[in-house]
Amino acid sequence: MKRTVLGIGSIASVITLALLYSLPAHAQCDWQQQIVSAIKSRLPGEKACSVLVGPQRQMFGSLDAIEADVLGGKSAISPYDREYWRDQEWLSSYARHFGALSADFAYEQPEQKVVIVRDKVPDAFSTSHYVVLTSGLVDWFTQPQLALQNLGLTQQQAADYLAQLAKNDPRANPGPDGLIAITALESAHNLLGHSDAFPLAEACDSYIKDQKRQLYEYEKTVALGKKPSFWARIFSSGPSYAPLPTDERQQQADADSLGNWLAWRAQRDQREDASLAGALRWLALVPEQSSLPKAPKGQQQPRMQYISSMLCSDRSSLQSRAQSMNGFGRWGSSFDPPAPRIAPPVNEAISRFQDFQTWYPTRRSDIDRIARGELTMAEKTRFVNVELEAKPDKATLLVDGKELPERKLKTTLAVGPHVIASSYNGLTREQQIVIFDDGPTKFNIEAK
Repeated sequence: MKRTVLGIGSIASVITLALLYSLPAHAQCDWQQQIVSAIKSRLPGEKACSVLVGPQRQMFGSLDAIEADVLGGKSAISPYDREYWRDQEWLSSYARHFGALSADFAYEQPEQKVVIVRDKVPDAFSTSHYVVLTSGLVDWFTQPQLALQNLGLTQQQAADYLAQLAKNDPRANPGPDGLIAITALESAHNLLGHSDAFPLAEACDSYIKDQKRQLYEYEKTVALGKKPSFWARIFSSGPSYAPLPTDERQQQADADSLGNWLAWRAQRDQREDASLAGALRWLALVPEQSSLPKAPKGQQQPRMQYISSMLCSDRSSLQSRAQSMNGFGRWGSSFDPPAPRIAPPVNEAISRFQDFQTWYPTRRSDIDRIARGELTMAEKTRFVNVELEAKPDKATLLVDGKELPERKLKTTLAVGPHVIASSYNGLTREQQIVIFDDGPTKFNIEAK
């Protein structure tokens, strides 16, 4: 089944790059929620849902604008950067190849392309039909000495560190072929909808939940005859759906699996040594502070502040992910791509929105109708358990002009409008309330 929506980029992964200098190391970079936030900013209110269900031309126009805004804040390389530019064109051919491979198992989307941006931190991220690599990532695979010096090591410190890596494992660096594997991994995120379908569906679902909460707040306001208290708003969230399946860890596992398969196809089709496991292991060797060789006496030890959020994983997670990739044999003799464990909840989000569009105006109309006392035959026979209280302590409680035996009691009231009153020392205060099936059940009135 083809996807009905695509086109938003891994906006949050882009935003994450700006945060790498200040955030501590962590295993997950929360890029999914950051994408959702970016969508809400550009497509506020109902617009995210409208894009989700709208015509593709309109959809791609809206989503591409978000992508352009985000990428516009990055310093992309130009044709004058000849080596990077050649790498960009070379890797773009692989991205297009990976997109072509998706015809039978993934989702429709625009042609993929690689963009290299200037950033000394080795990292990569996806933006729907772009795979974005940092110059630091390209350098780490093609000229690691330069990459380390850009990250703060001296020439000698970088040479010593790389010499130690070569001594431990002479074949640790996969070279430029590792960039093909990273391109395959980020392409997998795009092909699986992690960069657009998931966050767009979640943004639409969030809008529906917000509107339901607001309608429930309106119902409480009508029921109480006044704006609900601060605490009532906190503890009464109103009706809600179960969360959409947006497990980021499972998304990462799915992308690793598909990226591994795409890298293997690059090996088979293009005769390249593009191993995703090898690329992730090499990325895990980007030095952290504790792994640096000690500076010679009299020289300042370099400070590595930001090297452990690459590809949404810390070093240990990168190593674990690499170890879990046992080669293409696990796909069997047919060599079919691995099926994702978690699919974009686009259809579910659309169905919820369509139900909401029918339910919301009807429910709003019913609230106003019941408040006016215009009840259906079924509503006229419906009663709700409530708690009533008149203040102060010796006040008399009245409901619809009838005095009740106690000032504080539990009773039942029919659905619809009522008037409660508190009478004390010749002073009577009245308040109109409305009883709803799912509305407030505690009411109080004070004569003062």
